Amino acid sequence: MIKTISSILAACTALVVLALSASQVGVGQTIRPQESILGPQGASLKYKGSCGFAKSGSYVYVVNDRTDEKVQVTIRKSWREGGKSGQEDIVRNLAAGMEQELGCTKSEHIPVTSYQYAVVGVRVGGR
Repeated sequence: MIKTISSILAACTALVVLALSASQVGVGQTIRPQESILGPQGASLKYKGSCGFAKSGSYVYVVNDRTDEKVQVTIRKSWREGGKSGQEDIVRNLAAGMEQELGCTKSEHIPVTSYQYAVVGVRVGGR
C-alpha cells in the first residue's frame, strides 16, 4: 500500500513539474533539447483533393522539404465538433523529399468534425 502511494505521489510530482515547464513554452512550441529543434523549417503541409462530408474537405499531407536528409516531424492535429474540441500530436518519420497523408480536414459523418493540422516541430535525422 505504501509503495503504491509513493508511486502515485512520484507520478503527480512529475506531472506538476511537466505542467510548470510547459507553461513556460510558447504556443506551437514543443519541449525538446535545443539541439534537436530545427523548427518548422524543413517540413510543410500540402492540401489537395476533396474528401469528407459532401466533399467539403481536403486531404492533408506532411512533406519533408529537405532533399538531403530524413526528418522527424511533429504535427498537432486539432479537431472541433459542435461545442467539443481537442488535439493530439502525431509524429512521422519521413525520408528526404517524402510526403505522407495525414487525413482529411472534414469527417464523413454528421455532425461534421473539422480538423486542422500544424507542424510544431522538426528534427533533422529523425529515426
